[in-house]
Amino acid sequence: MTVSSDRSGHEAKDDLARIADALELQNALLLQLVQDQRRQAAREHPDPDHTGPSDHATATDVVDAYGDLYGGSIGWEFDPIDERIDDMGDSR
Repeated sequence: MTVSSDRSGHEAKDDLARIADALELQNALLLQLVQDQRRQAAREHPDPDHTGPSDHATATDVVDAYGDLYGGSIGWEFDPIDERIDDMGDSR
């Protein structure tokens, strides 16, 4: 293996890591959007005793939808985006 092919392999891994990070962020933002929409729908529901699903239940629904889409079971730890945003920049 030459130095240039080592560099290309390293750059490819870096590119894949950036793509994975972007997809993870996109999925987290999608989950946040779905949770916000469900909370809003619950607030606007005419029955004052009606409650919407919990954030964890919404996350489970989103993960199940991904599993249905991709034809299998996937594991995804519930990790609310607001907690992840709070932790950004704290890894010094």
